[in-house]
Amino acid sequence: MPFYSTKVNGSGIGLTLCRDIVEAHGGSINLRNQPEGLEVKLLLKLPS
Repeated sequence: MPFYSTKVNGSGIGLTLCRDIVEAHGGSINLRNQPEGLEVKLLLKLPS
């Protein structure tokens, strides 16, 4: 959820900005909660 944070001084825009940047470069981002913490997968295309 964009702009949501559990931190007192957090703005919640970090992962939203990451997604926008990755998608602007033709990639994708996948987030998944794991028992050990958050798993983040980035898929980026190699330049030709």
